[in-house]
Amino acid sequence: MTKQQCESSLRWSLNQTSVWRSGLAKRYFDDYRNQDAADRCRHIASIGAQLTDAQWRDLCPHFDPNGRTWLEALTRATREVGFRTCPTTFNDFADLLIGVLEREMA
Repeated sequence: MTKQQCESSLRWSLNQTSVWRSGLAKRYFDDYRNQDAADRCRHIASIGAQLTDAQWRDLCPHFDPNGRTWLEALTRATREVGFRTCPTTFNDFADLLIGVLEREMA
């Protein structure tokens, strides 16, 4: 697997979570956090940034786009956006994911 494939996986998950959060925003219109989180995920996914070499070193051993551990960690990380954490850049999100993976492996 390559660094670019990993970046694509992160962007795909952020976009999917954005769609999901937008749906929740319509259903729970009185909770502004869902739309804010949807917008934040969409924004982070659209940034043209790349993983740093250090981030790729940390993510590479875990990166399996079809692997259960990877997908669960990615889901957990994207669901935190706008609720538990508020990353503003692609690299902030990558660091969030690294933290989720480290907690799961501990």
